[in-house]
Amino acid sequence: MSCQDVIRRLIRQCGREVRFPSQQGEVRFLAYLNPLREQSDKLLPVESGIFHQGKWLLLAPYQDAKEISEGVFYAGEESFVLERTELVYFKNEPAYLWGIAAKAQEEING
Repeated sequence: MSCQDVIRRLIRQCGREVRFPSQQGEVRFLAYLNPLREQSDKLLPVESGIFHQGKWLLLAPYQDAKEISEGVFYAGEESFVLERTELVYFKNEPAYLWGIAAKAQEEING
């Protein structure tokens, strides 16, 4: 089994649907999207991701996300901004897309 297949299987089991705008309308696929925890010297007995810096980790199968670039995307009712992406390789083959996102700020008109 290839590394791409292993990543796709893991994300299928623990991922959530994300939606990216595209010229054809919208691209939808499963991705791992969870908040990054703050760095701390102490361990806190809380659910993973409760305390975070406002940054989110995105891992997506290469086959689904190969045309995705930085910008706004959606997960459920929440909007995010993909700030940075990199392809991760395994044995000279692209395995998955790694990205850092932040929740999109809503404009308040007053």
